[in-house]
Amino acid sequence: MKIGIQALTITDEHGSWVVLFVPMVTGILSTKIFSVDIIPLFFLILFSFMLYKPAEIMYRQWSSIRMKNQKYQNALISFFIYGFFATGLLFYEMFYLQKFLLLVFGTAAVVIFILSIIIKDPGNLSFLREFLGVTILTSTAPVSVYCLSNQITEYAITLWILNILFFFSGTCYVNFLIEKLSDSKGKVVKLGKISSRDIHFIYHVALSLILVSFVMAFPDQYLKVLAFVPMTILAFNAYFSKRVVKDFKKVGLTLLGHSLFFALFISISRYY
Repeated sequence: MKIGIQALTITDEHGSWVVLFVPMVTGILSTKIFSVDIIPLFFLILFSFMLYKPAEIMYRQWSSIRMKNQKYQNALISFFIYGFFATGLLFYEMFYLQKFLLLVFGTAAVVIFILSIIIKDPGNLSFLREFLGVTILTSTAPVSVYCLSNQITEYAITLWILNILFFFSGTCYVNFLIEKLSDSKGKVVKLGKISSRDIHFIYHVALSLILVSFVMAFPDQYLKVLAFVPMTILAFNAYFSKRVVKDFKKVGLTLLGHSLFFALFISISRYY
C-alpha cells in the first residue's frame, strides 16, 4: 500500500488479528443485541490496533537514535494516518453515542501497550509482555458488550477473562512449538531460567484445574468449558508428542479453527 514513495506500516503478526476480532465477535453475540453502532466500533478498534506497529517501530528507533531511515518515516506517516481516524471515531463514540467509558479502556490499553513495548528483556519478562499483549487485544470482548448494552456487566468481565485464558493458551502453544523446533536444530531458546516448554505445561495444567473447578461450581456453564477442550487437548498432545512441527502456516490455520470453535461455544452458551 503506497502513498507516494512511502508505504503504510501494517503488522505482520497475523495471529494478532484473530486475537483482536474473535473476542469482539463473542462480545457482540453474547449481548443478543445487533445494532449498526457496531460498525464505527469495528473501525475504531481496527485503526487503534493498527497504531501498534508504527508506534513500536518509532519507539525502538527513537530509543536507539535511528530516526531518519525510511522505516521510521513510514511508521511516522502511518501513525498519524491511523491516529487521525482512530481519534475521529473515538470522538464520535464518546460525544455522539455517549460511550464515555471507551476513554477509560483506551487509556488502560495505552498504559499496557507502553509497558509491553518497554519490556526488552528476552528472559522471563517476555512471558509478561505476551500476557499483556493478549490482555489488550482481548479487551474487544468487554468493549463490544459495553458499546451495545451501554454497561459493563459482570458477564462482560467474565467473557474477557475467558478470552484471555484461551488466547494465552495459544500463545504458550506457539512459543513451545518454536522452542521445540529450535531444540531439534541444536538451538536452545529459553525465556530466561524457564523454558517455553515449562511455561506451556504449567499454564495448561493450571488452566485445566481452573476449568474443572469452574464446571464443578457452575455445572450449567459446561458449554464454556467445552469451548476450551479441543485447544487443551492439542496443547497436551504437542507436549507429550516427539513430533517436531515445521509448518507454522498450518499451525496458524489450526489455531484459527480452534478460535472459531471457542467463539461458537462461548457465544451459544449465552443462549442456554
